[in-house]
Amino acid sequence: MSGCGFWIAAAALNAQRATVAIIASSALLLVFAMLRAPRNPSRAQYWFIVLPMSLLAGWLTIATAVNALTVLTMTSIITPADATLAALIGIAVTAVFAALVALRARNAAYLLPILWGLAGAYVEESQRNDPVANGLVVAFAVLALLVIVIVIRQFGARTNRVAALQGLASAQNTLCALRSTVASPATSRE
Repeated sequence: MSGCGFWIAAAALNAQRATVAIIASSALLLVFAMLRAPRNPSRAQYWFIVLPMSLLAGWLTIATAVNALTVLTMTSIITPADATLAALIGIAVTAVFAALVALRARNAAYLLPILWGLAGAYVEESQRNDPVANGLVVAFAVLALLVIVIVIRQFGARTNRVAALQGLASAQNTLCALRSTVASPATSRE
């Protein structure tokens, strides 16, 4: 969280490369924490810890890509002739990284701010650069589909857990009934 404050200070001082380093390290730290989070958090843990941190990690992931491309362009490392190719590479790298993290963490919420960032970039690029706009649409579609897949898997896993618990309860009731049936003839003989 302090990375956001450091980024604001670095941006105010026009320390362009420092802004990239700060935001990238903040994103990586949050992604690392997200990957190490418990697989089945309680509801309170999910709503108050996992969800906000996942959204922040996703936002910092897309912001890292945008910030890095902006700084590389401002410092003329990316020239106007290379801008389209650099943007497409940035989109691809960001989408692949985000997909791998989301799949590994089984976390659809992480992808939501990334989708929002891709949509915002599309609005800007659709007016001036068709190849980049098309790349953004493809990345958006793939990640949106991934959100759906992760949510379906999580719902299926929850349904399976509930069914398993119901099955255990049913088995326990059956065992109790068997015990009482077996125990009653023994007590009647005495």
